Amino acid sequence: MAPSARTEGSKAFQGLIRALLAQPKPISASLLLEAFLSDVAQGKAARRQVVAVMAALSARPWDSRHATVLVNEIERTAVLDRGIGSEIAKMRPINIVGTGGGQPSFNISTASAILAAAAGVRILKSGSVAYSSNAGAVDFLQEAKVPLSNTDTLVRENLARYGIAFYMPGDFSPLLKRIALSVLPHSFKDFAPVLNRVGPILELFPTHCRLIGVSDATHFTFYEKVFSRLERLPVWLVNADAGLDEACSFGSTRVLRLALTDKSEVLLNGEELGFGPGNLRKIAGGTAKKNVALVSRIFEGTGPEVATDCVVLNAALLIQLALQAPTLHEAIEQAREAIHSGAAADLFMRLRSNAQPRREAV
Repeated sequence: MAPSARTEGSKAFQGLIRALLAQPKPISASLLLEAFLSDVAQGKAARRQVVAVMAALSARPWDSRHATVLVNEIERTAVLDRGIGSEIAKMRPINIVGTGGGQPSFNISTASAILAAAAGVRILKSGSVAYSSNAGAVDFLQEAKVPLSNTDTLVRENLARYGIAFYMPGDFSPLLKRIALSVLPHSFKDFAPVLNRVGPILELFPTHCRLIGVSDATHFTFYEKVFSRLERLPVWLVNADAGLDEACSFGSTRVLRLALTDKSEVLLNGEELGFGPGNLRKIAGGTAKKNVALVSRIFEGTGPEVATDCVVLNAALLIQLALQAPTLHEAIEQAREAIHSGAAADLFMRLRSNAQPRREAV
């Protein structure tokens, strides 16, 4: 997949770099970026050019036009079976994903996705390796021995069997793979953080709606503009004042609800929702192994209160977003019941063993 050492390079590169470095930045940069990404997808761009463009995009202020182009090109060049995509769309799954870059915590969004699935919500969760934490979603899943769905057939089957499917966008995007190979041996985090900005926006598989944790609330406007440009709504953006890219059970959490025809914003207060006090040390997490053990305890009902509360709150937002509960208080009760009934522990066990679901006796 890597560009050949003899690659002459993208013809759009020089114009694009000049446009990205210009002050003020001309609108033509978006058109040049589209042409450049097309060259990358076809293996016509030299590695040094890919690194230079990713670094330039990452160093500039967040631009919704460039992000839209990146998302469109990654999705346009993805290798997917559209028929399977239609079957997935009928299940109306929800995606929960974070931007990364916030205060380090254990894998709250991944645990919340599993808990919401145990409560009956269809979840299609994209993920990646760690960005700001010690263990990202993929690190956690690998440690827990939960298989990723690396084909569209597996995405459909796991979504139908378990109510949840995990996947990495790079498994379905030749363009992302080419960029990754071009950036190596450096990491995305160091040379292409722009991809972390657009990662939560990607929709390689159709979702009904999504919950996106944003580590910096000042970036809400950026995501609102991109989702509006893509006409990809509804979406809820959440940011905790503790500095998390998830909802937090202590302190307050800002939720911006974007719909097709309107938007609204609410400020959630953990205490008013019935949660106790807490601090970042209580949810800091650690290695993937420690996080898996922690999440197992949460699902078994023996986890620390603050960590459990954070997972419950985020799962409740997914339940409410899926219209399975009219109020957040009722959604919280549904999430708690999924733990108390053993449904969450059972689902996590089946995911880890990749076993067939238990069948009720007739």
